[in-house]
Amino acid sequence: MKTIFREIQRSAGQWSALFLTVAVAFGISNIAFASIVHLPPGTASSGPIPIGTGTGEAPPDEWSFVPFSDTSCGDPGTTAGISFYPSSTVNNDHLLIYFQGGGLCYTYNTCYNMRAGEAAPGFQGEVQRLQGFTVNNPPQIQPILHNDNAADGNPFADWSKVLVWYCTGDNHTGNHVTTYKDPNGHSHQINHVGYANMQKYLSRLKATFCASSACTMPAPAHIVVAGSSAGGWGAVWNFEQVRDTFGIAA
Repeated sequence: MKTIFREIQRSAGQWSALFLTVAVAFGISNIAFASIVHLPPGTASSGPIPIGTGTGEAPPDEWSFVPFSDTSCGDPGTTAGISFYPSSTVNNDHLLIYFQGGGLCYTYNTCYNMRAGEAAPGFQGEVQRLQGFTVNNPPQIQPILHNDNAADGNPFADWSKVLVWYCTGDNHTGNHVTTYKDPNGHSHQINHVGYANMQKYLSRLKATFCASSACTMPAPAHIVVAGSSAGGWGAVWNFEQVRDTFGIAA
């Protein structure tokens, strides 16, 4: 087992970050955690509306899938999104952002084979599975996202939570479209736009968690960014834009 540990502290901005990547033999498993504490009050963004203001959108203490029409999964014409759990407890100003894991797609063969046999459009069929996310038994999701296991030692059980679904084949780090071709000239376009998608998610999350009365949730006092496998890389690479979104200077 190989562990990489990095800690950054900044007293002036009162933030700290923790990165932990673990590579386990007999199957790659990257786990990353990044923590931002003592955030200054944010303000609502000028464009997007807060999550939860739509009719029936994201009621408290429930998981809801929120699609983003300006995002895309790997296949052109598909829509990505996040699952959101707004807590109504005293820890509703504590936010966990978790990046889902999955495979990396970087050639025609890897992109095509990972899509083969899926019943729904979108990389790895995530479009089909997004709506099927359940509160305490999500497929392939870490127990830290569960809401009923505080007694088992989960410190995030009563936090507000965001699950960033993985459907772009780029470790949540891409912002471009690629056309892959095989030796016979067959081609397929893949939207590697995981990082760009996250920018759209953060824009609405900023409008959701802030000190303004127009927001539906209080400004976060503590944010943890985490993920596993491809989501571990996503947590590391997206940490900076999460930090910047909520007003922490570099």
